[in-house]
Amino acid sequence: MGNVRRRLEALEDRIPLPKPAGRTEAQARMKAHLDQVARLRRGELSDRETVEVEAVSAAVESRLAEIRGGGR
Repeated sequence: MGNVRRRLEALEDRIPLPKPAGRTEAQARMKAHLDQVARLRRGELSDRETVEVEAVSAAVESRLAEIRGGGR
């Protein structure tokens, strides 16, 4: 019986933990933004889209700097 229990525990350990919902949403937003940045670099965006992407990029960079600076 112990062998079955160990095998079951081993199988349960291999089950990936679900990602928190908020994190998945944030990852999707960041991926979409990075896709827009790639389009910007290829020159595929309109002037309005360029301004929006640059504004979001500046906000992200500012937030990352805040996080890095706050952890010291």
